[in-house]
Amino acid sequence: RDEDGVLLQRLHETVDGEFQTYAATDGRFNREHFFNKYPELRALIANMSDDDIDRLRRGGHDPVKIYSAYHAAVHHQGQPTVILAKTKKGYGMGQWGQGKMSTHQQKKLDDEALRAFRDRFELPLSDADIEQVCFFKPAADTPEMQYLHSRRQALGGYLPARASRAPALAVPSLAAFAKLLEGSRGREQSTTMVFVQALTQLLKDPELGRRIVPIVADEARTFGMQSLFRQFGIYSTVGQLYEPEDHDELLYYKEAKDGQILEEGITEAGAMSSWIAAAISYSAHGTPMLPFYAFYSMFGFQRIGDLIWAAADSRSRGFLIGATAGRTTLAGEGLQHQDGTSHLIASTIANCVAYDPCFGYELIVILHDGMRRMLGEQEDVFYYVTVMNENYAQPPLPSGAEEGIKRGMYLLRPSRLPIESTSRVQLLGSGTILREVLAAAETLEHQHGIAADVWSVTSFTELRRDGLACDRHNRGVSTNQREEDAAAAQLRTSWVEQCLDATAGPVIAASDYVRAVPDLIRAWVRREYVTLGTDGFGRSDTRAALRDYFEVSAASIAKAALHSLAARTGIRPAKATGDCDYAHGVSSPLAKTFALAAGDSALLRFSLTPSREALGNRSARGRRRRMPHASGARLGANAPIRVCRGIRNRANRAELPGKRRNSRVARDVQLTSDVSHTSGESVMSYLRDPYRHDHSLGCSCGRHRNQQEHNFRTSIVDERVRTDPERLSARVVETALLKALFPRDETRRRFLRAVGSTTA
Repeated sequence: RDEDGVLLQRLHETVDGEFQTYAATDGRFNREHFFNKYPELRALIANMSDDDIDRLRRGGHDPVKIYSAYHAAVHHQGQPTVILAKTKKGYGMGQWGQGKMSTHQQKKLDDEALRAFRDRFELPLSDADIEQVCFFKPAADTPEMQYLHSRRQALGGYLPARASRAPALAVPSLAAFAKLLEGSRGREQSTTMVFVQALTQLLKDPELGRRIVPIVADEARTFGMQSLFRQFGIYSTVGQLYEPEDHDELLYYKEAKDGQILEEGITEAGAMSSWIAAAISYSAHGTPMLPFYAFYSMFGFQRIGDLIWAAADSRSRGFLIGATAGRTTLAGEGLQHQDGTSHLIASTIANCVAYDPCFGYELIVILHDGMRRMLGEQEDVFYYVTVMNENYAQPPLPSGAEEGIKRGMYLLRPSRLPIESTSRVQLLGSGTILREVLAAAETLEHQHGIAADVWSVTSFTELRRDGLACDRHNRGVSTNQREEDAAAAQLRTSWVEQCLDATAGPVIAASDYVRAVPDLIRAWVRREYVTLGTDGFGRSDTRAALRDYFEVSAASIAKAALHSLAARTGIRPAKATGDCDYAHGVSSPLAKTFALAAGDSALLRFSLTPSREALGNRSARGRRRRMPHASGARLGANAPIRVCRGIRNRANRAELPGKRRNSRVARDVQLTSDVSHTSGESVMSYLRDPYRHDHSLGCSCGRHRNQQEHNFRTSIVDERVRTDPERLSARVVETALLKALFPRDETRRRFLRAVGSTTA
């Protein structure tokens, strides 16, 4: 009837906002505002009532037009076809929702609205059915149901439908990767190289190889994958149509129609889409595949995170390899490339199993376990594993470490100091920062005498999920059950607690990611827990400078451990050690103080600076008074004593007014016992030489200073062996100091008689 095309013209000039208004209003409004604009349109509806106009259907609601459109699309050949269907939002809801802005928030309809809907579509429901909100399903023999079933059968089945099972695949045993588990035998290589070696081995596997799908979103040489070009080729639908620039090289850029590598170019979204297609092939096609998508870790979750969420929603199975990972490991790349957050985002996706391994053997154990779970057990999970480009020697797999690697944490290196060491810390590290943790442990043990156990944390995310699962299970066990029979109640203990509860000392955790990542397990660390991370933006600098800046270097980790130990004893390191250089344990000359910790006993501080009495011990005429051979008070009790005549003050000669260059003065040594019955841990080790810098003790008997230092330290050790090693009282240190100052028993006894001391 629209012979002049005026209706089509009116539809073209009407904008979306007007269409919504027309959908939300009645026939009278549409007559006045839509059809009455042109006389030709007014004539088209001259014989129609307002109700007739209100019942006019847009194309998307007209069965005849829909059928005609799809029929034309199916039979049109030679080019793609698009169908545009015009509909009304909230169609059929009338004044209660049709065309309304609030339609998307409409959660329910009242009885009046439901009755109007029933009448509008002529549904066979009574008013009582409306009040009970009953559903209506046509009988199986009705034409509508017969038609629907016949169409689904013709199309091959019903939708939505999901095939959750696919043929299980045999996974190579862990022993098949023995060469990679043996380490690099002193050669330096990155975990990225270990991954490429493992991927190459899988591609060559006679059974599994054809199901492996390597995917890269950038130049594959970035990840050292050029060795795969010649062996497996880069997939191209048309093959190699050009001569590559590197054609004269052994590992040239080879494209082939039967290539296996998907080189997607710089399009992370396209590469992720290819990964999803392969990752859900087990369900969509009944053909299990195993995709490995390697990418800059910063350009994964942070850039195309919604696609990763879609992959999780569709139950994808495969490996996402976050390469060049970490905020300080990718040196010189600045804030655009340096990743410090991907593991935090990964922790929010329930079926994403995330790992941050440091060593090649950890990576192999994780990859093998992932293949077992996804291909063998057919679990609906996918893996996110970060690998680094930092080269270092790869150690062999320690005996019995497999379970801890998979569960997220294992003891990598127990302290080399005696088990009865009174000062101990637990150091946790993940990724390449684990190597900084190992270096920090060496510093603490060699320079401070503090025992440091090192734990490798391969997954803070898995540790958290295990802890949450244990807490949820234990909440389901009643208090009565626990009191009556704890064994029968089957209370669970998290893996973090199983690892740490039997250890001593504060726990320090460091990673190359924001502190929120190691904070994931804070609830199950039942004592002081300090986390170090790379919060903030990346920087363009060297690895060493970056780790110092973010305070995840070995020195920073050791410093955090010392601070934590000092906090447990109630003394701030800045006050207890003066201007302390934690890298070397050197104190300033005028605040030469060192601390001793005695397990859960006392913290003892020695102040070896001259006392005011020594500095002011002069006559009115400026002459120095003659010092008695031995005088003073008993050691301890915060009182200064003169330990012997002629102790040489070599370091502070300039601070004693009027002192001649070679004169000898009495040196006051003050011993202060500051007993603090907290869980006292060493701040600085008594085994470190306290006299190697400015201050020194001389002896009138002519013994060499080094001998006195040796005597002092040896006496301390002897006394600790002969007494309870967990207790170190002021008297023990007092006795050791006396033995160092007076090696001869007779001299020591004479001194003690002179000062009236009862010390043995």
